[in-house]
Amino acid sequence: MKKFVLGFFLILGIAFSTNAQMYNDAWVLGVGLNSVRLMSDINAEQLDFGAGLSLRRDVNERTGFRATLNYNHFTTTTNNTNNPFGVTVDHISFGFDYQFRFFIGEIVTPYLGAGFSIQYFDVQNALVAARNGGKFGEIGADIMVGAIVDVLGPDWKLFGELQNTTISSDRFDGTEGANGGIFGGWLDSYIKGSVGVQYYFSKGEEYKEELPGGVDYAKIDGIAKKYAAGDNSKLEAKVDQLTERIAALEKKSDGKDAKTLQEIKDALRASGKGFAVEDLKPIYFKKNTANMELDSYQSLVHAANVLNSLGGEYEVAGYTDNTGSAEYNKSLSVQRAEFVKNYLVSRGVDAAKLTVKGYGQESPASDNSTDDGKKMNRRVVISKIK
Repeated sequence: MKKFVLGFFLILGIAFSTNAQMYNDAWVLGVGLNSVRLMSDINAEQLDFGAGLSLRRDVNERTGFRATLNYNHFTTTTNNTNNPFGVTVDHISFGFDYQFRFFIGEIVTPYLGAGFSIQYFDVQNALVAARNGGKFGEIGADIMVGAIVDVLGPDWKLFGELQNTTISSDRFDGTEGANGGIFGGWLDSYIKGSVGVQYYFSKGEEYKEELPGGVDYAKIDGIAKKYAAGDNSKLEAKVDQLTERIAALEKKSDGKDAKTLQEIKDALRASGKGFAVEDLKPIYFKKNTANMELDSYQSLVHAANVLNSLGGEYEVAGYTDNTGSAEYNKSLSVQRAEFVKNYLVSRGVDAAKLTVKGYGQESPASDNSTDDGKKMNRRVVISKIK
């Protein structure tokens, strides 16, 4: 049991580094192996094992209801010469629980759950013969923590789970005493660790991180100013003056003012109203969403200023890192590119000169083997096509 617990938390400790498929409406069949441990008046055990079946109905990508059937076998040790073989308990439970999942779309999806179960147990070799025999109808209160691991494809997933069950009886272990489970008291309880596979035999719509409707683009401008380096208000005040100087110099320049002309253009670009598409920076996004990184807001505002100053047609290309399925990443990259396009149009850029493309995980800008590299790949790039 100790090895199982260590292995289970090792799984939960894996960095959430890839996107996984979850569904808004699904039926899921599960089968697993159990390692069980009594938390009762008996604290020494030899061989505890079991197996379980489950049928889960996912209402949406986060919540589901599950029916379970488990068989477990407990064998305890004893130093009592009158009972050298210890107590054995054969146990069957019928359970029903509710689950709530976190970090949807990651390779490891943790969940919490709670429910109840109806217990049948058959005690043998009890020190007091009257406590031997089968009993049906005791109620168990179940709480659980687990994780679904998406490494087998869209229809199959691995799972690991720890569950504590407190039973409405002090005779589950064949004896009666003052010791109870992990929550104290005198009622017997047990901990069950399970690992196994789940099969999605009926699936609804695949969950995708959707771009929220009604995006407040004015708020984006405010955030951009907040996170921009330097004092934009002072630079913006000079833009008109600098533009006039460029026009005047170009009229009378015979080449001798080329250096001054370039310096003024550089100053305009630095102000956020540059005139060269080459100055545009990639716009970076948070993991598994169409939400920008904070330090990219200024780049987005700058892009609107540049494109409003230039003619031509442009491609707004979305990209992802290499985590998750190619199909999912293609869809996510389109969402990111659409977000950028919608903002640019809201700032006056002609929608007709913007073409959205989603390339998914193709053409990475950096190494996907590191977190920093993946961050560089979650981007939108604007480039001139005509």
